Amino acid sequence: MGIALLRPGELVSNLFSVFGNIKETSLTACLAFIISKYPDTFGSLFTKNEEIRVVKVEFRTNDFNRHDIVLESDNGLTIIEAKLGFNQVEQQIIKYIKELSKEKKQIKLILLDSGSWQSSSWTKKLSGKLNKRLKKKVTMKFLLWAEVHAKLSKLIDSKKIMKTDPAGYYVARELINYMEVNGMSSIKSREVYCRDLTEKESVELFFRHHVYISQPKYFLSANGNRYFAPIFTKAAPKFFNDKSSIRLGIGISYIAGIKDIQIVARNEVKNFLRKSCVPDPKNAVKLALNNKNVRKEFLILILNEPMQAFLTPLNKKQLKILGMTGSRSLTFQQLFEVAQGVKF
Repeated sequence: MGIALLRPGELVSNLFSVFGNIKETSLTACLAFIISKYPDTFGSLFTKNEEIRVVKVEFRTNDFNRHDIVLESDNGLTIIEAKLGFNQVEQQIIKYIKELSKEKKQIKLILLDSGSWQSSSWTKKLSGKLNKRLKKKVTMKFLLWAEVHAKLSKLIDSKKIMKTDPAGYYVARELINYMEVNGMSSIKSREVYCRDLTEKESVELFFRHHVYISQPKYFLSANGNRYFAPIFTKAAPKFFNDKSSIRLGIGISYIAGIKDIQIVARNEVKNFLRKSCVPDPKNAVKLALNNKNVRKEFLILILNEPMQAFLTPLNKKQLKILGMTGSRSLTFQQLFEVAQGVKF
């Protein structure tokens, strides 16, 4: 059965996470491997009614562009440009299409990420800019990692694949696990979104300003939840107990309703928090944009006033969480059962 594997101090649940923060090129190489293994059942996600002849990784179509994945078929090329988060770049995509329009073959450009089509304002303007260059030769499609996850999940449901190709099966299964841990999955969120809260700024943002800030890659795992429940770590009470009548225990004790979830560019944080009418927006902006946080984009949850739901905090041991929480959704039923001593 094996024993727990930690990196560093966080439980590793899949092969890819053991390498730490894996790069886009590594993840897309794995994706290309699975497409080549199952071109009919899995490759159909990228090419409709086309037989894939060859899969190429980090391939140059010309002197200017290197593409993550290129799928060759009799009808032309399908080029996949993947990003782990929400950071497709407008000028980069326009440049790709400008160069691809010079190719002799029909080109389908697939932008694979966690939802740039719904979080980046440039995607709304892109169609108009591209129409001048497309000339029916280059088509563009946005694809979510969640859709890849859903297709992978259906793929490994096949017992035949597990028996005939165990290597491909286990690679696909490990990729599915990695995507679920990193908020890239198609799993429908439940009710209560849970994350660790340790930093002084995060604790103050939660209680004083009713805001939670994280990385954009967690948008899919957070979106759809109606409530947010911070899991206060051992360090959190040290930051807060000496300044307030609120006494924090280690674990889940407070819950706040989620009013809004957005991906916000750094230069828009100030306006967004003010428009969201958070308490004391000036100080909230100061905490959100502290010198330690150099992100260009933020996942921001606008919350209702926190309410104490449990007098005795629900700790990680009760919730069966080892190490850092990562990104997790729970139901109220689960939380109440843990509070009443029912095994999780």
